[in-house]
Amino acid sequence: FAEENIESYQKVSRAIVRKQSGIFAVKVDGDSMNKANIGGDNLEPGDLVIIDSEYRDPNNGDYILAIINGCANLKKFERAKETGGVVLVSESKNPKHKSIYISNADDFMVNGKIIGVVKK
Repeated sequence: FAEENIESYQKVSRAIVRKQSGIFAVKVDGDSMNKANIGGDNLEPGDLVIIDSEYRDPNNGDYILAIINGCANLKKFERAKETGGVVLVSESKNPKHKSIYISNADDFMVNGKIIGVVKK
């Protein structure tokens, strides 16, 4: 579930973070994005993803932190061409991870864009 739980603080290179406000990190849990390519890095359990929380209007192909019915999800954002609906794409070697199709019944929000990865 998505909840604020500060475990520690991490120094991050200015090459990744160019601004000082609206930035936070989330620890990766699970393998649903282990084939993603974010600045040359994939996402593995224990990695930290750096999130720009001020980026709330993603474009196709952006990697985002989405909150769906209270659960945090790191996914690739796409808009379905046919319907214009939101699709959150898993990029995983594990075939059990499927894309998530957001409906009007879902409590959905974009909580920011992934701007960098700090490998464990």
